[in-house]
Amino acid sequence: MAAGKASYFEMTYVGPWKGTDVSMPETMIDPASTPYAENWIPRSGELRTRPQRRVFLPGLPDNSIITGQCPFADANNVVHSCVTSTSGLWQLNSQWRNYPGKTWSNVGFYLRNDIPAPNTPVQFQVFVNSLFYVDGSTNLWFWNGVTPNSISSQPALQSVAQYDTTNLLNAGGYFLGELNSYIIILNTVEQVQPVAGPTLPKYPSNFPQRLRWSAPGLPFTWDPTVNTGAGYIDELDVPDTITGFMAIGSNGFIFRVNGISELTSISGGVLPWDINHLWASQRGIGSVYPWSIANYGPIGIFIATDDVYELSLGGFKKIGGRSRNAIFHDIGMAVSAPTASIFPAWSATYPYVTYMLEIVLAGGIVHDWLYFVEDDCWMLWPYSNGYFTGKVMLMPTI
Repeated sequence: MAAGKASYFEMTYVGPWKGTDVSMPETMIDPASTPYAENWIPRSGELRTRPQRRVFLPGLPDNSIITGQCPFADANNVVHSCVTSTSGLWQLNSQWRNYPGKTWSNVGFYLRNDIPAPNTPVQFQVFVNSLFYVDGSTNLWFWNGVTPNSISSQPALQSVAQYDTTNLLNAGGYFLGELNSYIIILNTVEQVQPVAGPTLPKYPSNFPQRLRWSAPGLPFTWDPTVNTGAGYIDELDVPDTITGFMAIGSNGFIFRVNGISELTSISGGVLPWDINHLWASQRGIGSVYPWSIANYGPIGIFIATDDVYELSLGGFKKIGGRSRNAIFHDIGMAVSAPTASIFPAWSATYPYVTYMLEIVLAGGIVHDWLYFVEDDCWMLWPYSNGYFTGKVMLMPTI
């Protein structure tokens, strides 16, 4: 090149883009991959910048910590955008943009003995136009979006899983799901009594291997002596801790630290389930990070000891790929348990089915690892202006 001439160098790369690749030195990876990139969305041979976080809602008026969020439509087809916190259940006011300072209204506060377990993301289930959730306490909370009103004197927020109606004992837990019209609580926390009696002392007790279910189609009936369709079972043949639940089609999957059990409905009677442990060995693929489990439609994703897995009716698929080492490095440096959610779309112009894994690092730094299902690749979205304290869903803010 002649002296004094400006240097110029150009290379052309062609998609589809393969996301982050840290499996080899950067001089040896596929040209359609990158060793490091931030805030991109790969889509159909293009790279697009991620949507801006431009709508920020103020925190709750009592400064309690938000532990989860879930929208649902009630029996009158009114959509409620709800969040749970360490103090109770709240909903977003539909006219929040027009009334600053009145963004949230309280649905119900917890009583002193109903405080949820600390640092526990809430698990939701929408069933028959009503919201159910568990929070690590001895309660299955319920709100139908209608009460309190002029007809009913019941409180809005009710604990409804009373498994012993004689001694007035309630059950709650850490995980919640629905399968074949049964509401199922897993890794339960139940009120127990040294001496039985409706007015005698009750104490919470955790049963990490237990699943308890309501009568079919009757989410308020949990006592087997009232309806034999209700009941419970302890997975004592696999001495392990239940770490999550996912329903895909007519099958449920119970996650444990060292394995997965498939739950199939076989009847509406005393023993309604066939439980099949998927691994014959004592240790196998399981979910070691309970809040990493998320599913949308026929797809579920979770983190095991060795990789990130996608679960569908077709079986299991490793999806950590060439980004796995970077993801697990961040998990190893995390200061709290990672949480995850799946979004079918970010907005009308961003219709990308995406698994988002949130990892909180020291110093207030957050690494969101996003897996784009259609393009089968991972990208990193880092930020440092806050972090999620519960599992997240897209919430209408109309």
